[in-house]
Formats: sequence, C-alpha cells, structure tokens
Amino acid sequence: MRILEKKGYSAVIFELQGSLFFGTAQQLYRTLEPELASTEYLILDLQRVQSVDVTAAHMLNLVRDALAERNVPLLLSNVRERLPSGRDLREFLELAGLRADDEHVIYLPTLEAAIEWVEARLLGDSKRPDADEQPPLELHEIELFKGSKPDTLVDLEACLEKRSYKAGETIFSFGDPSNDLFLIRKGEVKIVGSVGRGGAMKHIATYGRGDFLGGQAFLDNRQRSNDAIAIRDCDMYVLSLEKFNYLADQHKRIALVLMTKLARLLSIRLRHINEELTLMQDN
Repeated sequence: MRILEKKGYSAVIFELQGSLFFGTAQQLYRTLEPELASTEYLILDLQRVQSVDVTAAHMLNLVRDALAERNVPLLLSNVRERLPSGRDLREFLELAGLRADDEHVIYLPTLEAAIEWVEARLLGDSKRPDADEQPPLELHEIELFKGSKPDTLVDLEACLEKRSYKAGETIFSFGDPSNDLFLIRKGEVKIVGSVGRGGAMKHIATYGRGDFLGGQAFLDNRQRSNDAIAIRDCDMYVLSLEKFNYLADQHKRIALVLMTKLARLLSIRLRHINEELTLMQDN
C-alpha cells in the first residue's frame, strides 16, 4: 500500500462515454495531450462508448504513438465486441491500427483488470522470480506475533494446524460456515467479493507472506463474506475458533494478546478501506 500511495499518481484513467467521432476526437485529444508527455500509464475505459468512427480511431493511434515514444503502453479496457450499432469495436480498432500484438497497445476486459495490471507493475511483481523460493515463515516472524514471548508462542503453536494450498486453489468461498484464521507463512492469496447491485465479482485485496486472512469470520463467527484464492502456492498456519476457545480457557493472556493484535490490524485495514471509499466518492 505504501508503494501504491507513492507511485499511484503515475497512472491516469479516462472513462469515455458517448460517441467518438470527428466532432469530438480533437477535443478528446486536447484533453489527453497534457498527460502524454508525463504519465507512465494511461488507461482509456470504453465501457460507455456508443460508437467510434475512423477519425476517432486515428486519434487513438496518435495517442498510442505519442506514448510509444516514451515506451509507455496505452491500456484499453471494456472494449466491447458489439456496440449498439452492431459493430465489433475490438475488431474495428485492430483493423484501424491498434493491434493486440503491438507491444504498446494492451486490451484488458475490465477497468479493474487494467488497474490490477498497472498495480502489478508498480509493485514489481514481474521482478520477483524468487518469491516462490522464500522459506515459510515461523510463527514469531508473522506480523500478528512479532514481539511475543517465546513461551507464549510455544503454547500457541501447539493449537495451530499446518496446511498447504496450490496456486489456483480456493481456500474458502462466500457463504462457507468456516471461521478459521489463516496465517500466511508463504505465498499469496487474492480476496474476491461481490460488489454493487449487479453482483459482479471484484478483486478486493491481495495478502502475502506474513499476513493473515479470515479475521472477520474468526471474530464474529459468521459465514464468509468473500472468496479467498491462492495466487501462488501457499503454506499456512490455521487456527480454528474451537482451538482458540480452548486456548483462551487455558491461557487467557495468550488469547488477549492475539485478539488485541488482530483487532488492531483489522482496524488498520478498515481505515484504509474508508480512505479508498472517500476517494471514490470524491471522483
């Protein structure tokens, strides 16, 4: 999150709507022009575009060329196969020169996918070939338990189960009654949930080595509110609510430390989500 807060301004998103034709193409180019000399990533979302003519397609080629001079890609999202006019927009743009095999033109199915593509590069995911080679963390190395006394960790570790998940495997799904707390020793997990009235599945967050997931269901003992899918092979420590209740009876101090740290980290996550919602409302 710190990296994205620092580098996120290097990406610009324009959501287009209506008809792109000779009467609006020049106006759109003038709007985009100040960004062409400085932005590192330019996303044009075409979800609400109703029609595109040859002049507008030529203008998009000029945008691509201006960005290509600085080796910056043009990202096009929500390029529909069928417009109200019946035209296949993706096919039309490719025939007009915005080809998918051009390294400076990237088609992505949704705006969220385009944002994820940019975030992956800002975070340097493509430069982490050794991520799968890192050894699994021990309990004292996980954020929740850093600074805890060794004897506390010995008793806690006795209540934990070790599990492994392959990349692509579902760890838990929406509606599952499980209330286990998962501590990520190795790997990465993507959280996906239903958003908006249409119920479209969106990427909500990604958690990695040293983090945890499932904290909300662990605290309120209710059904899962989203899906968790392993992005990379994962090794986990898993603490069931039943084991925790036993631990709380025998070692009240350990239970207090765990709940205090869990509540604090969940509060930090909630504060970050509130900041994102505020930014979305401002936009």
